[in-house]
Amino acid sequence: MIFVVSLMLTVPAFSVTAMSEDEYDLMREQQARTARDQNTRKNACENHPNQTTFFDAYVWALMPDEMPRNFKTHGFGASQSMTTGLLGGFCQVRVETRIGDESLDNAYFMLGDEIKCGSWLMNDDLKYIRNRSEIQCIVGREHVGNFGDTVELR
Repeated sequence: MIFVVSLMLTVPAFSVTAMSEDEYDLMREQQARTARDQNTRKNACENHPNQTTFFDAYVWALMPDEMPRNFKTHGFGASQSMTTGLLGGFCQVRVETRIGDESLDNAYFMLGDEIKCGSWLMNDDLKYIRNRSEIQCIVGREHVGNFGDTVELR
């Protein structure tokens, strides 16, 4: 005995509207404009006039998947991965704290951020420093402020 089973599947009807040629051209034009803008920002970052030859104070870096909770005071903590890609990138700025020629610590922020100089330093680092106003924040070759100063990274 042979049984034949017939299954009837119903597929909901849907319509796909194709993008018109004009809409497609506008989308491609917007993508090209975005890529040009990002490329301009990337080049301005990597060729910043305050860049040094010893270390890269300004680096085009890949945006992290998740921002650290204490980013505004402590930065990224460590340098983010450098990238050559345009999208998902940002200009990362290395801020060094030092007293005289002695380097204390570095922090990494986004270009354009407003930071409080030295806010990432640990209390253990600070307890041996009598005059905190001697702590300088350095970006590249430029002294941008002293401990506690609010500084916009440009």
